[in-house]
Amino acid sequence: MGTSSGGAQFNRRVLVIDDQPAIHEDFRKILVGDAEPLGLDAMEAAVFGTRAPEPRRIRFEVDSAFQGPEAIEKIRQARAERRPYALAFVDVRMPPGFDGVETLSRIFEEDQDMQAVLCTAYSDWSWSAMADRIDNEGRFLILKKPFDAIEVRQMAAAMTMKWSEQTALHTAYRRQELLHGVTRLLVRSPSPGTWSGSVVENISKSLGWPFVALWCDLGDGELECVSAFVDGTRETLVELRAHSLSVEESATLLPREKIEAAAFHMNPPIERDERALLAAAAGLQGALFLPVRSAGRIHGVLEMWRGWAIAPDRGEIALLEELCLRLGQSLDRAQVVASLAQREASLRALLLALPDVIYCVDKDGKSVIPPLLQGDVLPNLSMTSVLEVVPKQQHGRLLETLARAMDTGSVHQFNFSIETDGRRFDARISPMFETSAIMVLRDVTNF
Repeated sequence: MGTSSGGAQFNRRVLVIDDQPAIHEDFRKILVGDAEPLGLDAMEAAVFGTRAPEPRRIRFEVDSAFQGPEAIEKIRQARAERRPYALAFVDVRMPPGFDGVETLSRIFEEDQDMQAVLCTAYSDWSWSAMADRIDNEGRFLILKKPFDAIEVRQMAAAMTMKWSEQTALHTAYRRQELLHGVTRLLVRSPSPGTWSGSVVENISKSLGWPFVALWCDLGDGELECVSAFVDGTRETLVELRAHSLSVEESATLLPREKIEAAAFHMNPPIERDERALLAAAAGLQGALFLPVRSAGRIHGVLEMWRGWAIAPDRGEIALLEELCLRLGQSLDRAQVVASLAQREASLRALLLALPDVIYCVDKDGKSVIPPLLQGDVLPNLSMTSVLEVVPKQQHGRLLETLARAMDTGSVHQFNFSIETDGRRFDARISPMFETSAIMVLRDVTNF
């Protein structure tokens, strides 16, 4: 990989595919050899006695393949190592195996991003025939032999730049799509139990990490693996997932130190943890841990493993930190909702245990919400308004008491009797807002 003057990362890996060793040497001299000052700059330095400027040639990393099958194998290996080639210079004639057109066609099937330059001194293939055979004319150029060094360097610079910019664009799109997809899951699913499996699967598949697990704080500082996703075709990974989900007493995350910020570990020592041993057996070498936090509190950890010990780039780290922030916010909301639901259930159980009828009324005595009715406190459970319970001749006194309670903000008491059966009731009125109050009605006939 190379770096531009502006700091952006560019892939300068080039594969030369030609059956002639001398051609490989020529390409190495052009693309890797020491740079020299441009002619006019050197002349000006000699005439005026000034210092010639530093060479500005881009340096490339050049590998060689002498036949098509060898080239395809090297391209596969480079992709597996996450060090893909950006450009291939391919000779059209390479007896006795594939010619350059066939080789390039197979390369494009193998690598959807790779750029190429076809080198030829013959007219065996017309442009239209090559374009039809390769079926991707936007990804290759033609270089006639004998070629000029400047032309080779310009092609290499332009095509590797194109590869890097297209790859950056595709990467940014995939990452943004992942962020939107995870956000939709969090919005639509109220609890971690419904979204955690889909979230870790999306992260694993979108970013290419074969093992991803989400650990959540149980509330006592211990972590529990709530979901883990692996490539199901790899038995050792399945075992690692099963081990993670079976942890009961405490989590055995790597590293065991408290995770306050994103941390990448290369080849963690297997003697520290059984899960590290399982990861090593699965061919995993790099472990990334990110805290899942919200409002300054850590709710859990996102654990990720992959098969090479190269730290993710800053863009991927930033994306994962944003994802973990949103996961933390969702976990925070889920805890608040669970706490409110538990409190509501406790309050409802308490109210149901009381021998009272509870109304929420406005200043006119009308119920704001349906009353909480008890078994035989009232002779008629269909009475859903306090005005149906209180005799009409007492309505004025009731409304006056309601008004005083709301105006003063203090609790007021109101008593009345039902003449038909002689039952007596005590009503306690507690203002809730300026326009409503809670009225607790209790039968005190036998007291």
